Parts: sequence; structure tokens; C-alpha cells
Amino acid sequence: MNVGMDTRSAGTTSRRRRARLSRGRIVEAAGAVVRSEGIDALSMRRVARELGCSPMALYRHVTDRDDLLRCLLDDIAPTLRRPPRSEDPRRTVIRVMTMTHDWLVDNAWVIDLLPMHRMGWSVAWVTDDVVAAFLAAGLSPAAAARAHEVVWHHLVGEVTARHSRAWSPPPAPDRPDGGTDGAHDRWADDLSIQTTTAQTHDQFLHGLSALLDGLLPDGSGMSHRA
Repeated sequence: MNVGMDTRSAGTTSRRRRARLSRGRIVEAAGAVVRSEGIDALSMRRVARELGCSPMALYRHVTDRDDLLRCLLDDIAPTLRRPPRSEDPRRTVIRVMTMTHDWLVDNAWVIDLLPMHRMGWSVAWVTDDVVAAFLAAGLSPAAAARAHEVVWHHLVGEVTARHSRAWSPPPAPDRPDGGTDGAHDRWADDLSIQTTTAQTHDQFLHGLSALLDGLLPDGSGMSHRA
């Protein structure tokens, strides 16, 4: 065996691997880590391991973890498709918010990044369309901004709850004999069935419709259906 030749071959392979690195490949690998292990698992070292390179090689393409997170958001934002506009302001709000809700349910890790990173101009239409719909419904600019904040908080709360430990029922209280309360067990089973079989989309829509009933002016003549 020619050790020198093997060493040169290994070095050539390593250089080729580094040469094939790109910002796009790094973002793709980061997305795979986030989807399989969660946002907390994302690090430059973990992405490097995913790509089979050294962490230092990544810094030629991305500045740091925050830059990588921004790249992830920029990469995924265009997948949120803008729905067709409606002449009915209420219907516009429902369409935009339900599509955004469903998109976030599929990409729940984005929720953790919203306070830290702007989603970019590619999804600015979400706010623009919702606020414009509230203005068209007769709300003042200040009231339209507040209404947008209310429905947005409803959306974020729904998505967060679905992917939070807080959504699980509390532990059953212990009985003196070491058992658990049977009534609690039956309640927990019922809740488990309810939350696993419920249509997330429909539950969000029900809550959104109730909010719009309170936010929109009476007698506006707007449809109550999406």
C-alpha cells in the first residue's frame, strides 16, 4: 500500500468536499437539522457534522449562527403563498391568516425566531393585506393596527400551543393508596383523543371568526364565511 498516495488522495477528497460547500448547501443542511432535531440543536458544529466538514469551513459562507438563522428564514419565506384577494375584507383576513396559520403549523420552528429575526419583505404582504382589509372594513388606521395585532397573537398562540408541552394535560394527583384518580385518567384520555383528532385548521378558523365578530364594525355587510 502506498501511504503517501493514500494521504494525497484523502487530502484531495477533503479539498473537493470543501470546494463543493456553498451557502445554499449549508442552509439546506441547517434546515434538515432544524426539522429533525429542533431549533435548539442548530449550531455551526452540528451543521458541519451534517456536511462532513470542519466548522471553520462554514465561516467562509455564513458569518455565525444568527446569520444562518436569517438564511433559513429567507429560504423558507417564499413558500408562504399569497392567496387571491377578495372584495370582502373579512374574507381577505380569514384567507391570509388561515394560510399563514397552516404554513406555521408545518414550520413551527419559525415561531421561536419571529421575536429575533424579521421574516423579510417576501412575507410583508401578510401584514399589508390584513391591515388593508381592516381599513377597508371601516376601521381607523390605529384600530386596524390593533386588530392586526389581535389576530396575529391568536395565530401565534394557537401554533405555539400545538407544539408546546403546555398542551399536554397536567399529571394526575396521587391518591393515598398510591393510585391515581380514575376520573382524571378518563378526562386525560378524552383530552388526548380530542387534541389528536381535532382539525387544527378548523379550530383556528373558529377562534378567528369569533375575534372578527368583535373587531369588525356592525352592519358592514361582510360575509362570515371564508
